[in-house]
Amino acid sequence: GYEAYEPMIKLSWEPNTELQQRFEFKYGYSDLDADETYTGLTESDVRRHPDWRYAATRFDNIQTEHHRTYLKYVVKPSDNFRVETAGYYSEFSRNWYKLDGATGDTFSNVRSALLDPAGQAFLQGQGAGTGRVRANNRDYELYGFQIAGDYSFEIGSVKHALHFGARVHRDEIRRFQRDDRFVQDGTGELVDFITGEEGSGGNRLQESTAIALWLQDEITMGALTVTPGIRFETIDQEYIDYASDSTNTRRGNGEDSIDYVAPGVSFALDLTETGQLFGGIFKGVSVPGPRSSVRSGVDLEESIGYELGLRTQKDTGFFGELVWFYSDFDNLIGTDSGFGESNTETNAGEADVWGFEGSLRHDLLEGSGSDLSMPMYVSATWTNAEFDSELANGGGDGIYAGATSGAEIPYIPDFQFAAGVGLQSDIWGANFDLTYQTETFGTAQNFDDPVDTAREGKIDDLLLLDISAYYQVSDNVKLIGGVSNLMDERGIVSRVPRGPRTNQGRAFWMGAEFDY
Repeated sequence: GYEAYEPMIKLSWEPNTELQQRFEFKYGYSDLDADETYTGLTESDVRRHPDWRYAATRFDNIQTEHHRTYLKYVVKPSDNFRVETAGYYSEFSRNWYKLDGATGDTFSNVRSALLDPAGQAFLQGQGAGTGRVRANNRDYELYGFQIAGDYSFEIGSVKHALHFGARVHRDEIRRFQRDDRFVQDGTGELVDFITGEEGSGGNRLQESTAIALWLQDEITMGALTVTPGIRFETIDQEYIDYASDSTNTRRGNGEDSIDYVAPGVSFALDLTETGQLFGGIFKGVSVPGPRSSVRSGVDLEESIGYELGLRTQKDTGFFGELVWFYSDFDNLIGTDSGFGESNTETNAGEADVWGFEGSLRHDLLEGSGSDLSMPMYVSATWTNAEFDSELANGGGDGIYAGATSGAEIPYIPDFQFAAGVGLQSDIWGANFDLTYQTETFGTAQNFDDPVDTAREGKIDDLLLLDISAYYQVSDNVKLIGGVSNLMDERGIVSRVPRGPRTNQGRAFWMGAEFDY
């Protein structure tokens, strides 16, 4: 039920000239055919049979095709001046044919069916109901041109490293979807199937054209480096809604533009030969889609991010870092895409995210005189992520709906931890990696268990162990392999789009690398 192909070719040429220059071309293709579904399982089934699929998802399948390419030219007129130009193009088509609705005497959608005995019987192929299967047929296209450069110079004892660039970009999304329906009787037998008209499941076009300019100056004054930067972008957006059929009759349209300026500044101060104090303040921006912005008036999501940290790096290979971070969000964008019916974005209020992150890296056999190395790492992050408005009045049917001030933002665990150790020689090696994260909530209402829909409830804490190994057969051939989730730990990792689902179980993989 899963096939994927992804060939890629990359060519480069450096002319034998006094002027340093390089031409680079890349083309990649991807093709996917997978019997994958949006629909999860009931609470009891996901615990007992995490890899089950319900009979009502028998038609679910996704097919995608992706072409992507770029042509790049890099020239270095002098040691302190470098310019890179690139043109790029990407075309992606996909059709996810999947169970999108379920109706019966006591249930009205897939999420409510998961909490209803009659709905569960319908999903499991043992009861009556009507299923809507949507062909989420969409085409995406983007292309553009970018020029970026680096220029370094000195004024007295002050060093400057300028980074600058400009980009012209255009993208569009064309959806031409179809809704089919099937009817199932009380025994679970399929008694009718109705093919809908093309366009009946959504028929619209969204386009954006953007021009972006950026400039950054890395200024070094002895032990202190200060890096101010700024980005300006203007985006012209347009949408067209067509009738929900194959006539492509315009039902509504609009256009508008968005401009924003995003400044930032960072610093790094060398305290000793191995120790450094660093920090920064940055503005972040998330742009709503054309239809949400123009038609629904959704504003830019904006944030101000702060960080302050200490790091040390020694010649022995030891590295350590501790960072405090804080982000203040305004006009947080929430979406019910994949959760409800309208697939719209809304501004969901304010939020604060802050915490600490630390990491260590070291080779435990460094300086021992051994031919072996034993690299290890440890990293941990503690995060406090809460809504800061009395009511996050956006999100519609999405996971932000119903949030109140002080509610935890869903899907952001309080604590995350990762650690690993390896043992390596010139021809072989093995690695052990451990990850852990605490439980979190599935919605901003912070319910421990499902109340109204299957998207509510907890996301489980998980402790996972992976192992991998390699063997260098020759200078050109390396064998690789490993086991993911060695202990076969399972837990709910998502309750969206429609119902809980678990992480992957124990999985074995192997392969080979050829280098010529």
